[in-house]
Amino acid sequence: MPDVQRELFDRSWRQELLERDRPAAHNRTETSIAAAERIRPTAGTKRAIVLETIERAGTEGATIDEIVQVTGLLTATVCGRINELKRDGWIQDSGRRRPTRSGSPAIVWIRR
Repeated sequence: MPDVQRELFDRSWRQELLERDRPAAHNRTETSIAAAERIRPTAGTKRAIVLETIERAGTEGATIDEIVQVTGLLTATVCGRINELKRDGWIQDSGRRRPTRSGSPAIVWIRR
């Protein structure tokens, strides 16, 4: 997704996502804290990639499964970034559901 990554920096409002000085989520164990600190510099970039993917989907929105397919990020990574973006008010549940590749219903996320 090199084009998506290049375009992430075209808009100044995305800098707020990229410049956060908050460590990644962890469960307070020594290994989890160390892992959170290790990925801290890239957490904002991944968050921005997920947000960009949802924005590009427009009113159709995107499920976690679709974001994984488009970006190549791991499902766990996308889930974490979705939770952060929802918590911080960047995205919302559209109220719609679409089937994943396995046929399970999934939340369709849209830009707030």
